[in-house]
Parts: sequence; structure tokens; C-alpha cells
Amino acid sequence: MSVIIGFRTHIWNDDIEYIARRLKGAFSKADFVILADETHQTLDTGSLPKITHTADFSEFGLPSVPDWNVLWHNGDYPLYVLRRAFPDITHYLMVENDVLVNFDLDVLLDYIQKNNIDLVVHQIEKTSSEWGGYASIAEYFSNPMKCLFPFIAISGRAIDVLYKNRINHARMFLEKKTSQWPYCEGFIASSIMEDENLSVKDISEFCDPEHYSFNGCYHYLDREANIHGTICHPVRGIGFVQRRLDEDGPDIIFDRNSVLRRGLSNLKPRDFYNTLYRAVVGTKRIDKVNQFNDIALQEGWIMKPESINRALGAKSSQSSVCQYSRVQDVCLDAEGAVSGVPGKDHFFHTDLEFSPWWKAELYQSVNIKHIIIYNRSIHKERASKIHVEISENDQDWVTVASYPNGIIFDGIGGVPLVICVNSIMARFIKISLLDENFLHLSQVEVYDQ
Repeated sequence: MSVIIGFRTHIWNDDIEYIARRLKGAFSKADFVILADETHQTLDTGSLPKITHTADFSEFGLPSVPDWNVLWHNGDYPLYVLRRAFPDITHYLMVENDVLVNFDLDVLLDYIQKNNIDLVVHQIEKTSSEWGGYASIAEYFSNPMKCLFPFIAISGRAIDVLYKNRINHARMFLEKKTSQWPYCEGFIASSIMEDENLSVKDISEFCDPEHYSFNGCYHYLDREANIHGTICHPVRGIGFVQRRLDEDGPDIIFDRNSVLRRGLSNLKPRDFYNTLYRAVVGTKRIDKVNQFNDIALQEGWIMKPESINRALGAKSSQSSVCQYSRVQDVCLDAEGAVSGVPGKDHFFHTDLEFSPWWKAELYQSVNIKHIIIYNRSIHKERASKIHVEISENDQDWVTVASYPNGIIFDGIGGVPLVICVNSIMARFIKISLLDENFLHLSQVEVYDQ
């Protein structure tokens, strides 16, 4: 064979193996290999052949820049691994682990070999300072370009051009003649397009790239991701849920016709429910949590309704702020305690004073049965002389818990302070201390169950 196809991945699980085998079934005129990044773990690819590398490319004379994500910034580096492992090959394909190929690759392979095509990528075009990667390539190229290449078909001679440029750029960078290291999407496009002897095609000449872009994640079994004659990127398994939430926001959960909701049918509730619930709670809107509860019951994601924290997103205030407060505003800082997400540290912090207080106004009056108070993980003793009151009108207060002798309670990962209230209607919650101290807590929750 004169073509090698590398499936590039840094993880291995059932989802990734499915996508890899789908790619392997899309051609018959090339050899196939898993191009495994084993920086953090060894990948057991079973019967599928692999060649390995790490994020350390010093043996290639290439810098590990940036050190926080070398192979994301330098997506071309694994091409040099393929080239070194298979030096006699004329053409190479490298496909990321979140790409679904739904067209006959043999047609593309025949064409690029017959016509001596050096590069097949998508949307190779001029770029400007508005693009995030522009500054990293502007120092090296007079005509900066960019492209999208989760799927790349490239000739051996084109890889050699890229590698030669990288070596030259490394010398300039290490000698501090340039300030940034070129980002791969711009580096590949600019390097190839400045060489008049190299020929380029867009992947759209071989398939429909409607669902091939940087954003718009699909579950790999989604019908739109599997249309014949197309290529789809990005696709994921369980991870598609968080990716789609990051792209579209939590409101997409409530659209039953959304890509997110459609993709959930390919997963088990245990694989996505908590992710969705956290996203909805993160809106700090009780109406959204109520709506989600209804949907989860209707869809069979849960068997009984969730208890709803009635303090979520409540209007809050506190007696003071100090240098340790997250926000220098008594209302904004106080709202940290009703975000719905307990943490180890404080989410609000008053100054040192006698009887500091924190107060929240619920969205509506609630028949309160339980109040749960999460302490911070350190300095727990400061909250020991805690005093808790509730009120319907912010004037007449009823004490529901008071500890003049002190009580030590925990926060997340331990046992928080749980106050049982005898079904009292109230809209306001006030927490104070009975001594001179700082008041700082992680989270306050109110339940009518």
C-alpha cells in the first residue's frame, strides 16, 4: 500500500473503538494504524495496530510549547511520527478521534494519488488579527492562512515541507527572534500555500461537510452524524453532553427537538442525568429546576422527583464585606451562598464584627421543613456559635436554631448542619453569630420536604 491512515487518539474506550472501526471500514486501499498519544496512559487497542508517541518531541528537534497542551497547539506533530514510521508512503491520512467519515475514502485515495494532490483539508483561507491564532503565525508568514484539519490527507513531500519549516521556526523561536510558537491550523495552511509547487483541495470536493466544523457536537450515533456521503465533526459518546451544554447553554435541555435531547436516547440516564442537573442548578432559577424535574420524570431519567433547594438564586445580603470577600459588595458577595453548588471554601465572607449576619429572601413563601448549612473546610470553629432565624415579612423573626455554647459542623464531604423546621411558612432566612467573629459559609439550602 502507498497510503497509511492514522486514527489519532489520546484515550481508548468503547466509544473511541467504535469510531476507529467505522473509519477502518470506510476504505480498502490503504493500511490502518492507531496513532496513540500515550503521554498520560498506555492505550490497549486490542487487535488494532498502533504506533505511539508522547507530547515530548525533543527527538524531532521540536519544542514542547505551550507546555499546558502541546499536542492541541501542535496538531501537525503526529504527522512527523507517521512519516518517520512509514517513510516510503506517498500519502498519509490523519483523522481525529471525534470525526465520523461517512463517504468512500477509496475515491479520495485514488484521486489524490493519481493527481499528486499534496493537501486535503477544509476551509483553507486567509486570516486576520480577528482570529485567535493569528498572532502566533504572523511573525513567520507574510500571508497568514488557516484551515480546519480534524481530517487531513497530505503527501509525504508536504509533510517534509512542514517539518522543515518547524525546524527553522524552532531555531528562530529558541533564539528569541520571535515571541510566539505557530498554532497548527495557521502553520499548516500558511506553510503549504506559500509553496507554489504544492497542490491543495478542499474536503468538500469529496463529501458534504455541512456538519464538519469546530463546534456543534453530536453523539456519534445521531442520525445527522451518520448521513451517507458526509463527514461529521465533532462527535463524542458520553462526553457529547457536556460539550453540547458548553456550546448551547442549559436552556437547550428544555428543547425536546434539540441535538442534545435527541442524542440522550443513545445513552443511559446514569451517564448524563447528573451533568444535566448540575447545569440546570447552575442557572440559579427555581422555575428551571422545577421544569427539569418534570421532564426527568416524564422521560424516565429518574423514578421520583428531586428535592428542590428553595434558596437557589435567592436575593441575598450580609452585614459587611472585607478583604477576603469574593466581591466587594454586600449583596453580590452574599449571593455566593445560594449558587446551589457547595464548595470547600467560603462563598461569602463578612468582616470581623460582633454578630455578623447573612440574609436571603426566597422567591416566594415556603413551608420550610429543613435548612442545610454547609461550612467551609477550614476555620469551621468560627461559625460554631451560629444563630438561625426565619421570617415571613422580614420583621417578625422566629428562631429555629441557636448554639450559644457552640457546635462544630462540616461542609461538602462531611456532615453539614441540618436544621429541622416544624413546617413554618417563611420567605426570609437569616444566619448570624452570637459572638465577635467572621461569618463565612459555603452554601445555604432550604427545603420544603
